Amino acid sequence: MKKILRLWASTFYLIILLLSVNAATSHRGTTRLNSDPNGTLGGQPGGPQIRWEDFDHSECRQVCTAGGVTYFCMFCENTIHIEFGCVKEETMCAYLPNTRDAVEPIIESSVVAADQVEIVLKDDTPSMWWKAIRVFACDGRQWEIHTEGKRRTDSTTISAGDLNCTSLEFKKAAVLGFKVPAFWLGELDRRLSGGTRVTFRYIHDFG
Repeated sequence: MKKILRLWASTFYLIILLLSVNAATSHRGTTRLNSDPNGTLGGQPGGPQIRWEDFDHSECRQVCTAGGVTYFCMFCENTIHIEFGCVKEETMCAYLPNTRDAVEPIIESSVVAADQVEIVLKDDTPSMWWKAIRVFACDGRQWEIHTEGKRRTDSTTISAGDLNCTSLEFKKAAVLGFKVPAFWLGELDRRLSGGTRVTFRYIHDFG
């Protein structure tokens, strides 16, 4: 009995320790919009790198599975197949490489100041789990925008002149609430320019 109690106590202590580490990490990654020019310094984006072309193949669509019955007609000596039409509808997704996520970037031109670019995170998945985009600016500053629960969208802006040296790290909540990098995107200037708004719309999210 004492061994069981000691085992439970050790397990409980380990969980508390892990949650404490996660809390400290979350505190360092608190959302910092451009209204806070200081941000946090240092570090590199984590997770696999993706490219703009990867988004072009990331999508979800509704697929209808047809049903029917096939039987042998004894009188006509032939096989007959009768279709029942759509009997099952399901969502099929093409994911980003090395992920189980489908994200759609929506780019709008000439909607913000010519020397700025707006970055928007939008969660259209049913999960409502915590998601974030962490901005790694050219000067080493970092800040995050995030969604969670009823907070379905968040945004920030970056200087248009920094597009070629700014990276975006996409993060998600994982097991026990740990917030970890999922993937990151660089070379923002390949598709963005001054005055544009890009909305990264989560269509599908897997854990």
